[in-house]
Amino acid sequence: SHAGVYRDSRDDNATEVPYPEAFAQDEAVGAQGAKTQWRNALELAMKSNKSQIWSKWFQLATVRPDGSPANRTVVFRGFVEGSDSLYIVTDSRSKKIGEIASNPWAEIAWYFTISREQFRIRGKLQVVGPSFVAAASDHPNLASLRVSAWQEMSHGARNGFAWPQPGDAPPAPAEVFSNAFASPTIPPDTFSIVVMEPTDIDHLILKGTPQKRTLHTKSDSGSTWLSTLCNP
Repeated sequence: SHAGVYRDSRDDNATEVPYPEAFAQDEAVGAQGAKTQWRNALELAMKSNKSQIWSKWFQLATVRPDGSPANRTVVFRGFVEGSDSLYIVTDSRSKKIGEIASNPWAEIAWYFTISREQFRIRGKLQVVGPSFVAAASDHPNLASLRVSAWQEMSHGARNGFAWPQPGDAPPAPAEVFSNAFASPTIPPDTFSIVVMEPTDIDHLILKGTPQKRTLHTKSDSGSTWLSTLCNP
């Protein structure tokens, strides 16, 4: 059974959807701009684990054009303003760009060691690169987000995008890498951000017996979320 409602006010109608009784204490997030239930849980996990630098790292799994899996560790850069979409930065020459073009579906696996909880976040990826042209359905600030993400990076990280083609062999001489330079203000064509719009979140808290597992599913309309407790 359900008790109360989780009020998701990101849409104009502030639709009310049922949520499990375990979340009743969070009903106060019903004001304008309220965050989704899973977003609150994720941000709490990030806050609880912020003393560990690797708490910003997660695994991002994509699908190669031949159907085989591809996985790598990436750095969480933030949420797209006004949405629940997450973004990372990447080299436009990396293989993940082609994988996303072939199949935009992906999944994040994000484990927090202090609070002992895992978030598996599934959704579609979108690449925002130098030739990005926003569609009517896109978030309006993605192009400017790419620029600000570039400018917020460290000097050394930016220069990495001026390195030779990733994966080429044999490796270029060391001085080619050490002498690489990229503008601190204007992102090069090799720099892209990758945005995930989540559709499903599987949140598992490993502390306690039994463990606590909650599934968060986005509605077909995209305006509401339903949170359901289930067996771990």
